[in-house]
Amino acid sequence: MDNITKFPPLHILPEKKPPLEPTEKPPFSFNQFSLNGNSAVMREKMLNDTFVLDGIAILGQATAIYAKPNTGKTLLVLWMLIDSIKAKRIKGENVFYINADDTYKGLVTKLEIAEQYGFHMIAPSHGGFETNKFQSYIRQVIDDNTAHGVVIILDTVKKFTDLMDKKQASNFMKIGREFISSGGTLIMMAGKNVRVDVVAVDQYGRNVGTVYVGGLNVNRELVKNGFAWVYRQYAHDPELLELEKAARAKRIGLWMLDNPIYPPDFRKHNK
Repeated sequence: MDNITKFPPLHILPEKKPPLEPTEKPPFSFNQFSLNGNSAVMREKMLNDTFVLDGIAILGQATAIYAKPNTGKTLLVLWMLIDSIKAKRIKGENVFYINADDTYKGLVTKLEIAEQYGFHMIAPSHGGFETNKFQSYIRQVIDDNTAHGVVIILDTVKKFTDLMDKKQASNFMKIGREFISSGGTLIMMAGKNVRVDVVAVDQYGRNVGTVYVGGLNVNRELVKNGFAWVYRQYAHDPELLELEKAARAKRIGLWMLDNPIYPPDFRKHNK
C-alpha cells in the first residue's frame, strides 16, 4: 500500500474588513422638534368645551380650586359633578375622584354617593392605591394612550405635591400638562389659606383682585401655565399680559386649542 501523507485540516479565515470610518454627527436643526404632520393626531386628542363643574372646570383642562379648610368645597364639587353626570355632559365611568384627605366614615359616605351616580371613588391604602406613586400612574396612562376623556379629581392636592415648593410643583404640573395634552382633565382641590387683595368690584358686584397662597401669586401662576385668560377690563397687573403672551407662544393649557373662546364672549353667546 502506498504511503499517504495526511495534512491537517485547513481553516479559512474570514475576510478582514477595513475599519468603518466614524460617521459625522449631523448639524443641529429645529426640524427634529417640528410638529408638522401631527395635526390630525393632536386634533383627535382635543375635547369639546364641556363643563365638568359648571362655570369652573372644563374638559381637557387643569383647574385648581382654592378654599380655606372646612368651607364646604368638597360638597360643592360633588354637587356640581353629580349635576354634570345627571345632565349627561360627562360620563360617570370616566371620572376618578381620589379622596385622599378624609375620615373612614367620610370615605364610606362619599363611596356610596359615587356608587349611586356611577363615578369611581379611590382612596389611599385601599385597593392598592398609593399617593406617592400617583405621578407614575399618570405616566402609565399617558404612555398607554388611555388618558383621553379621563377626569381625575384630587381631594386634596397637598397629598400629592407641595404647591409651595416650586420644584415639586413644577415637576407635578409638568406631567399634569402632558396628561392634559393627551386628552385628560385634572381638577385639584387645595385647602390653603387664601388672601385676596381686592382692586375693583365688577358690574355684578363681584370682587376682582389678586389671589395669594402664602407668597405665591396665584393669578400669575395660572396665566403663566395657560390655565387662565387675562380679563382685559380688570388687568391691573401689567405682568399678566406678558405671561399670557408667553403661554400663547408655547401653546400650553387652553392655548393648545385652535380657537379658544374668550370667557366673556362665551357667556354672552350662551345666555
